[in-house]
Amino acid sequence: MPIEAKIFRNGVNQAVRIPVELSFDTDIVIIERVADGILLRPKRSDGWQAFFADPELTLPEEFEVPEDMPLQER
Repeated sequence: MPIEAKIFRNGVNQAVRIPVELSFDTDIVIIERVADGILLRPKRSDGWQAFFADPELTLPEEFEVPEDMPLQER
């Protein structure tokens, strides 16, 4: 069921008063323009997948493993 919300000015920006029953459990939302309006959704952490997918990921030297580890004698 759609719920009406008030739009107000916050400086030069527009803001929407979101009713408590629709409140987000995060401080950041993603805003996306869709065909007939805008969509607000909570920003979720992408977790480790996004971390390792970062092409500019560099680990500190102390995390690097030597390429050729000697075999262990048993």
